[in-house]
Amino acid sequence: MASRPFLASTLCAGLLAGTPPLALADSAGTTLPFKASASVTEWLDPSPTNACAGEAPAYGSAALGSSSGNGLSSVIGSFSFTAQDCVTSTSPYFLPPYAFKSREFVITTASGEQIQGRYEGTSTPLVPGQLGLNGSFTITGGTGRFAYASGGGTLELIEDISAMPAKGFLQLNGRISRPR
Repeated sequence: MASRPFLASTLCAGLLAGTPPLALADSAGTTLPFKASASVTEWLDPSPTNACAGEAPAYGSAALGSSSGNGLSSVIGSFSFTAQDCVTSTSPYFLPPYAFKSREFVITTASGEQIQGRYEGTSTPLVPGQLGLNGSFTITGGTGRFAYASGGGTLELIEDISAMPAKGFLQLNGRISRPR
């Protein structure tokens, strides 16, 4: 097993050389901490005929959310992502608080490899026009180095919903592992 100073210097050398950290630190198929931050843009479709309308609670409402953004991760470097989720409200007028559950998210690395997964959680109003969202994410697979990846953790998002599209800042904190 590599000592921490050796591993740290190897990671730093790899970053300076432009090698993704996962290629150096995870060649044996270990589990690594996964931290990511991203800017988010989300469009919501609360129309009665949206794809999530059937998931609305009794006397409530639902919207289909389509999100995209760009970020930086401790494991994969820079990335882009897309996601679709169902956002539900117990209000017939689609007012907060909300619950959300994804259909799928896809994170795409600078090299084109993908990490796929799901997420879910709840939101609470912070100040007028702003929501705090908390939940969990699960990594279910991917492509390239991330084929058969697994893992998960917590997610936090602060989102300004005062105008569409909504804009926010996402943080993921968890672990990722992949087979040898």
